[in-house]
Amino acid sequence: VTVLNGLCSGPQKCPDNRFPYGLPVPGLSSSFSTEGASGAKHVGAGLIGVQSCCSALQLPSVVFGLGPFANYVDRLNVAIPPVSPKSRLFAIPALVPNSEVFVNPYPHDNPNGWTASLFLQPLYNMKVLYIAITLICVCVVLIVIITILHCLELRDDRLEKQREAQRFHFDAM
Repeated sequence: VTVLNGLCSGPQKCPDNRFPYGLPVPGLSSSFSTEGASGAKHVGAGLIGVQSCCSALQLPSVVFGLGPFANYVDRLNVAIPPVSPKSRLFAIPALVPNSEVFVNPYPHDNPNGWTASLFLQPLYNMKVLYIAITLICVCVVLIVIITILHCLELRDDRLEKQREAQRFHFDAM
């Protein structure tokens, strides 16, 4: 999860058509909730920019480890520090794991106007491609085996019919 600084609404409105990455703003928080294999609810939270003094150069993102159980994330919450009693929280429902989320909190006081961008990496580490190639190879091998066995069965049936045709029937006399 990466939370942008929210200085402008998007690349079209920013100077030079750039995406509003900016610098990490201290005090940003994000949390997620998902359901495990046993049905128990798992919750995690992280802070972005936990310090702002002494020239702290921190990553402007949080990486959540979901473990082997998550098919999808039920809910992702992103919040920026409030300047008034009104909460500034943005919720994203049903996210795909192993994806990058960018949240642009613009305008700051209206979480309904915030935008989220989801970036997926479907061929991450080429595992999906290797699985697809293996599956296709197994299917081709099975098709070849089935075709060979079918041809052998047809040949045996033809030979059996020829033997039956050459046999003399005593019932025909």
